[in-house]
Order: sequence, then C-alpha cells, then structure tokens
Amino acid sequence: MDHDKYIDYINRFVDDDLSVEETIELQSHLETCKECSRYFEDVKEFKNRLSSVEEYDMDFDLKKGVMKEIDKGRMKKVNYRKYFPIAAGLILVLFLITPFLKTFLFGSMANQDSAENGGEPAYDYDYDYGDDGKDSDSGGEESRDDSGITLDMAESFDVSKIIYTGSMNLYTEEYQDTMEKIEVYIKSIGGFIQESSSNYYDSSDGEITKSGYVLLRVKSVDFEAAMDTIESYGEAQNSNIRTTNITRQYQDIKGELDSYLIQQERLLEYLEKAEKIEDMLAIEDQLSRVRNEINYRTTMINNWDTQIAYSTIQVNVYEKEVPTTKVKSPFENFGFRIKEAFVQSINSLLIFTSNLLVVLTSLLPYILLIGILGLIGLLIFKNRHKK
Repeated sequence: MDHDKYIDYINRFVDDDLSVEETIELQSHLETCKECSRYFEDVKEFKNRLSSVEEYDMDFDLKKGVMKEIDKGRMKKVNYRKYFPIAAGLILVLFLITPFLKTFLFGSMANQDSAENGGEPAYDYDYDYGDDGKDSDSGGEESRDDSGITLDMAESFDVSKIIYTGSMNLYTEEYQDTMEKIEVYIKSIGGFIQESSSNYYDSSDGEITKSGYVLLRVKSVDFEAAMDTIESYGEAQNSNIRTTNITRQYQDIKGELDSYLIQQERLLEYLEKAEKIEDMLAIEDQLSRVRNEINYRTTMINNWDTQIAYSTIQVNVYEKEVPTTKVKSPFENFGFRIKEAFVQSINSLLIFTSNLLVVLTSLLPYILLIGILGLIGLLIFKNRHKK
C-alpha cells in the first residue's frame, strides 16, 4: 500500500491544494487505513496549534552576538576544500580503470578455467514463493534434516499454510531404471513431473557416465511418504526438507484483498450517485486501480494455494560405477598428466603477464593525469602554507 502517496495528499489537503479527484481518492483511503487516518488527525491538530503561536522579533544585539559566535566557530574549522581536486581525480581514475582490471587480469583466466573444468554436473534451483517483494523473516521458514522437522513451537502458525520443498542426491547403479521407477510412482500417487533432464558424457576411463535431475510435484499429504520411497530407489545423500510458513503473508494479502473489495463496492455506489461527467471519470479511474489491485492479490493467493496443495521435490540422480575385478592403476598416463599440468601453468603465466602489460600500457594516460593533478595540488598546498 502506497502510504507515502497518501501522506503527500494529506499535507496538500490541509493546505487546500488537492483536486476533486485526489480528494475523493484520499477520503476513500482514509476510510480503510487507520495509520493514515491517525496521521491526518495529527496534522490537523498540529496546524491548529501552530496557527495560535505568536511571532516574536529577535533582539538586534542578541542576533549580532549569535552571528559573531558562529563566525568564530567557522574560523576554527579545517578547510578541506583544497583536497577536493586530488580526491576527485583519484575517484575518477579508479572508476575508469576498474573495468580494465576485471577484463584483462581475470577475464581470460576465468574463461580458461571454465572450459577445462570437469566432473559431475550440479543442479541448484531456488524457488520463489511470491511474497510480494517482502522479507521472508516473518514467513516462519524452517529446515529439517533426516531425523525430522524442526519448528519454532513458540510461534503461532496455521499448519494449513505451509509450503513443503525437498531435495536429494540419489546414486544408483541403473540410472534409466531408477528414473522410470520415479516416474511410475509419482503418477500412481496423483503427482506429476514438472521438469526433467538427462546428461550422458564420457568419463576419464572412456566409459559413459549418466546423470540427470527430475522436478516433482506431489500432494502435500503424500510429501513425506514420497521422499522416503524415492530414497529407497538408491543411495540417497544430502537429503533435505524445507518448510516455509506463509501464514502471516497469506493473512496480510487476504486482508488487503478484502479491503480492496470493500473499496470497490463503495466506488460502485459513488458511481451510481455521481451526476457530473468529471466525477464519473474520476471514480472510474479509481475503480480501475482498485480492480487491478484485486486481480494482483487474487493471483498471488491462487499461486500460494497451488504451492500449498502440491509440494515440490527435486531429485538429482547419478549413476555410480559398478565395481569390477580389474585393478586400475592410479599412475596410468601419469607422465602425460604431469606434462599437461606443466604446460597449462606456463600458458596461464604467459597470459597473466601479457594481460598485465596491456593493462599497464592502457593506464599510462591515467598515470599522467594523476601526476598532473598531484603536482597542481602540491603547488596549491605549498602556496597556501606559505601564506
């Protein structure tokens, strides 16, 4: 709710500076907002008290003495203006050279590292529960490990307004079979697969490694049972459950929605009674704004209801190697790996050196500028110091 806007309306209203449309909007808002109503009464009372205060002329001698003391205080202050040119020059130079430093010193090395980086893929999703941009501290978000959910029992909340999300890393010997089991089970309990992906890549020993993830939506009543069942399909690691209590946000948005519905009914009544065209247009404009607020909050509540009814489970599935009787030497291709590591180190050193030379060359104009500004500042400082 835009309180700042209506605070400005109140200040202008006491100064008789509001239009008819703004007056109607303010009156409609004051009927539903206790905070703005209290501020409106306080402003009127303050204006009445201020109008009753008598004005006094300051004695000339007293004014002269006060100004004299102020001038003395100013003389004792240190004059920092002489350092402004030097500080401004340094800030300008730092601002200009920062992009060069990031690009030349770290850009190419970061690209090389990302190109050579290998290993298992990681999947990380962050879910937005639509809290209208507000902090989630009041949402009652809790976490749970495998032993059970840990909640702050001192906080009062409605268990019907909790969103459950789970995640796990599942290692299995048969990747495809495990993915099919998960799909069949989720459909059997009335859930569905929201998103899935599979990756196949060559490992260091030439074998094909499989991995992927699946994003599941299950009914909240089946959430814990689904987590336990999916964990039984393989070796589960990093299994986590998170609960988000949105009772407060839900109640706030529901209250705002009810308030806007009341405003809509009153505006419709005003529209039926309006006789002037300009009044009708003003009321219809406010009615359009109120309806937009109603639609926004209705959509938010519907989204929350869906997230409460269907919990989310993210499963990252990895196929682990099956043990064999063949002994694999850790020193296989050892000489080649040493050579490759040495060449990569030399290349990184050469790239860093070349980038450093390029940066130093590009900074020469700025170094000259700093020297000139510093010389000017030094001369100014010496001249003032002699005086």
